[in-house]
Amino acid sequence: MEGRTNIVDADTVAEAHLRAAERGKRGARYLVAGHNVTIGGLLSRASDELGIPLRARRVPLFAAQLWSHWDERRCARQVPPGRPMLSREFVDLARFGQWVDGSASAEALGLGPVPPLSDTLRKAIAWYVRHRYIASPGRGLCRAEIRRFL
Repeated sequence: MEGRTNIVDADTVAEAHLRAAERGKRGARYLVAGHNVTIGGLLSRASDELGIPLRARRVPLFAAQLWSHWDERRCARQVPPGRPMLSREFVDLARFGQWVDGSASAEALGLGPVPPLSDTLRKAIAWYVRHRYIASPGRGLCRAEIRRFL
């Protein structure tokens, strides 16, 4: 599915929370943002960082909605309940996702520049490898780079 989303570095979010606690205005809300990307663009960048080919195919919205509904029902019947390959939350994220501008919050909190998307993806990949959600990437992100983020 194609859609829009904003990818923000976890360290940026943590820093924003600390800054908001230190100097934020009472009752104010701060929108922390990173990179506005399409789902396809994000998958393409992640596959590049992982060094694996992107074999994804676009699925029309109606098909994704049917698939996610069926898959969640199938998984709910399992004992113990399974995890769907495509959740309704992801379908809704792609369908209703939006791009955001966090520049006002960044200025108010004194946050630095947004880290490059490639750094954010590398740190996320290293986290997934460390927690064994994925195997170490092939020819893309090398082991030394992963260790740098561990």
